[in-house]
Amino acid sequence: MLGKRSKVVDLFDVGNVFSLELKPTSFYAQLAKVSSTLFNDEDFAAFYVEGKGRPSTSPALLSLAITLQYYDMVSDEEAIDRTAYDLRWAAVLNLHAGSPLCAKSTLQLFRSHLILHPEVRSIFETSIDEAKRKGLLGKTLKLALDTKPIIGKGAVKDTYNLLAEGIRKLAHAMATSKTQNLEDYLKNNELECYAEGSVKGNADLDWSDEAHVRKFLTKVVSDAKRLLAEVESNDPKMREAACLLSQILLQDIEEKPVPEGAAEAHIKEGTASGRIPSITDPEMRHGRKSATKRFNGHKADIAVDIDSQIIVAVDVLSGDAGDAANALAQVEQAEANTG
Repeated sequence: MLGKRSKVVDLFDVGNVFSLELKPTSFYAQLAKVSSTLFNDEDFAAFYVEGKGRPSTSPALLSLAITLQYYDMVSDEEAIDRTAYDLRWAAVLNLHAGSPLCAKSTLQLFRSHLILHPEVRSIFETSIDEAKRKGLLGKTLKLALDTKPIIGKGAVKDTYNLLAEGIRKLAHAMATSKTQNLEDYLKNNELECYAEGSVKGNADLDWSDEAHVRKFLTKVVSDAKRLLAEVESNDPKMREAACLLSQILLQDIEEKPVPEGAAEAHIKEGTASGRIPSITDPEMRHGRKSATKRFNGHKADIAVDIDSQIIVAVDVLSGDAGDAANALAQVEQAEANTG
């Protein structure tokens, strides 16, 4: 249920008990000045079910806390501590010192809502309307476009463990369809080595012996193909896992004939375009912001009005997309957002 911040000023808030004067030009003072109107609880009503459960922590206050967190570049745990013990934060949030705003998990859950709910877009657009009303945006705009890395949270694996996780994910979907547990399914199909942990780390192998390494990789590839051959096309979860495993094989593996007749698996040289580095977050990509700085994740695409420094368009790009890949769309979005 949607909770709302109290309109009653606490007797023990910062400013009554503590004589605190924030530097007028500081970020904290400016944020405190507009904190009562910058975010409205009602703007986040779509996150909650009316009439069910206990009242939530005020989403307006959570939004202010996240704004402060990003400004100070602190962890979730540190952010919660600062809502209680940093008088500058308390002044913005209108809290009395010593009382944290909420639990860390509440802040994390609220952030996930901000990411998932399309309704949040209206809050961004409202901020642009307010900037226009205040006369901060001119009749014409000169835009600066740039991207910023968004670090992915999926575990990045090498080819061996990427294939093993893909096999495990597909085996899990197959086991579920047959109402078996994963351990039994793997054992019945001679795939026990993929049960848990690192298949590469658990392998009893001399990694300096190239012939043995190729033989091991060939077996992993063979197991993957054997599993793919048993996929039932009418099961959506099975199809999804099979598609992912097939993509891993295509991007990382090439097979070469050997004199004995059976093909031998090799890891492809270089990095395939659009390579998937993680099974747990298959939308992540290898990205670069410079020749030396590499990251795994996505790119935030941002357009800023140069004169006012106000963000007027935002989007998310694939991590491996070029910085200018979305430039025209950003200009069009900025035009639509600002009129």
